[in-house]
Amino acid sequence: MWKLALEDALLTLERHWEAAISAARELVARHRGLTGAERHYACWLLYKPERGARDWKRIQAVFTGRDLCPEGVELDAAGRCRVRKYLRRVLRRLLGGRPRVRRARSFTVDRQMYRVFVSGGRQYVALALLDPGNRVVVPLAGVHALEGNLWVVLLPDERAVEVHMSREPRVFPPGDEEVGIDLGVTEVFTDDLGRKYRPEYGRALEEMSGYVLEKGRRRAKLWALHRRNLRVDPARARRLRRHNLGFAKQRKVHGKFRRRCENEVNRALNELFRERGPKVIAYEDLSHLRGKAKSKGLSRKVSGWHRSVVKERLRYKSHVHSAADPGPVNAAYSSQECPECGWVDAANRRGDDFCCQKCGFSADADRVSALNLKRRLRDGEITRYVPAAEVREILLRRYREKASPPGVPGDVGAGRARREKVSGTCAGRGEVHAKAGFDDEAGEAEHRRVQLLGRPGNGAPGRGDPSRAFRVGAPASGRGTTPPFGSPEVPEEDGGAGLPGSGGLRLRDDAPGLQDDCFGRDSRSCGPPVPAAGRAGSRASRRA
Repeated sequence: MWKLALEDALLTLERHWEAAISAARELVARHRGLTGAERHYACWLLYKPERGARDWKRIQAVFTGRDLCPEGVELDAAGRCRVRKYLRRVLRRLLGGRPRVRRARSFTVDRQMYRVFVSGGRQYVALALLDPGNRVVVPLAGVHALEGNLWVVLLPDERAVEVHMSREPRVFPPGDEEVGIDLGVTEVFTDDLGRKYRPEYGRALEEMSGYVLEKGRRRAKLWALHRRNLRVDPARARRLRRHNLGFAKQRKVHGKFRRRCENEVNRALNELFRERGPKVIAYEDLSHLRGKAKSKGLSRKVSGWHRSVVKERLRYKSHVHSAADPGPVNAAYSSQECPECGWVDAANRRGDDFCCQKCGFSADADRVSALNLKRRLRDGEITRYVPAAEVREILLRRYREKASPPGVPGDVGAGRARREKVSGTCAGRGEVHAKAGFDDEAGEAEHRRVQLLGRPGNGAPGRGDPSRAFRVGAPASGRGTTPPFGSPEVPEEDGGAGLPGSGGLRLRDDAPGLQDDCFGRDSRSCGPPVPAAGRAGSRASRRA
């Protein structure tokens, strides 16, 4: 028995180190201050092959300072020393104190330490203890084929004993389909076809959240009463602590909720593999679901054990069904990106509904997220550790390149496409709202609402007169003639081309926030302010 206990202790230490090294690898991948060579060297030190044991000499070199220089790493001795010092600080912080074993009141026995027999139609197991020649006989519920090592767990609250046995599962052949899933709290997940798996999971989380909230409020009142009676009536305080503020019943109820949620997660994954037969599953990175959420109720629903249950069951089911696990996918803006045109905007999603502000594509928001996660399986730019800000820039750049007509650079923006109709009204603040139709590469016309910035010169007409021009960048005292509406000539001012027939108006692609945030929305609500020079020129013309 002592040999099994020592082996279990060594396995606990190895798991503790592996968890710390895995967390350090993620920190290295997310660190934006490391160069490519430094990140390569750090990953080489933390590398573990998929099959086989880890080379612990590399981890030992991190703490001893031994200079290991692999082939193919173009980094000098000083750079390698900086990387080792960084990993040493990170690992010391992650390792913390000694590892703790949560499997209390349990022990392991091998095949020579127990005997299985049947008496009176009931199965029993006789376990050998530390006393030679004495064995404890435990009756079992049902008849089981026990073999190999057994893990015995004592449950004093339930006055029961559990006997666990490890066995290799049956493995099924892989499928031939790639599937994207979006994890949720109202159901276990939604796939890329729009099916929602196990809505009972959301009801279970709702019941658990309500129970924890109500029970917490009642226990808070009892704790306040206990603290108030510590000096006034210590005997009553002890009775409250013993009979009303215990944790046995609370752990039992929480265990029931947890087993219920685990059952729903297991059923959802079984249905997915039975109906879709995926060979690869694209799922989001769950590491960001920690800490406080927007509401306390959501924080209770996305607590840490939910992430661990989904992650563990997904890994196990993928192994059973021979599905490849490429790791989590970067989920930044996955629920705000239109899968048709690629436009990214927070206004695209309203609750559980998705409606693109550009092309009008509408679908369930969870299905849209699953579709985008599935596409990012093969995305070489948006990898797992790319920051969200860079992901947004990449998506908007792709949208501009897709929306630009042939022969027009993508960085100019979709606003420089072919124009069909422009109509505008003059506003007193120098803002003109124009509605234009643009053609993309696929030949689909889409109507967008853009903001054109300008200011009137001397002798400008009154408000609401669209027959006069507003010239961008012209001095307050300057006059200018503009071609009539529909003229093929496009005047160029300040280095940019104007829209045909727009009266000298230039589309401000360089305006901050215009192309990324305000393109397609009303400029009165989100447009940039009129430049200070334009306001001064307007005041000068009024004084004149």
